Amino acid sequence: MCKIECGGIVTIPFRHALCQMSICVKNRVFETEKIIVKDVVMDRIAGSGTFSSLKDPQWQTDEENVSVRFLEEPFQTGAHPEPAGKKWLLIPQEINTPLTVEFSFTVETGETITQRLKTIPLKMRLEAGKSYIMTLSIGIDDVKFLEEIIKDRFEK
Repeated sequence: MCKIECGGIVTIPFRHALCQMSICVKNRVFETEKIIVKDVVMDRIAGSGTFSSLKDPQWQTDEENVSVRFLEEPFQTGAHPEPAGKKWLLIPQEINTPLTVEFSFTVETGETITQRLKTIPLKMRLEAGKSYIMTLSIGIDDVKFLEEIIKDRFEK
């Protein structure tokens, strides 16, 4: 009936079967120091599965986990969060995995230290059609999710 009433046009709502994940990065160092992020990897996430659209759209993930690499080239951080690296389309799923971050920290005198650190496990449910941005805050010897830092300030 709507086809006739709407001039032959039928609107079909679209909901993406995947979700999107990306990162933003900032640093926690003095202006005279710098942090260059070389690599950000989500350690364990389901990379394949089976999609069923009927009755309710849902994914059944495979058992094998993969790593997801966000950076393709080094990224110099600033004092404010900035988008970095690649956006990934991922299968909706429950995740409980840390991110491994490799970066170099350079002091005012030019001395550089390379670090390879893990975040706390990221525990969340990724849902179809949603976009997620993880904001990493990098210090001299730690990497935290910005949410962790904010939460710590309010709990103390």
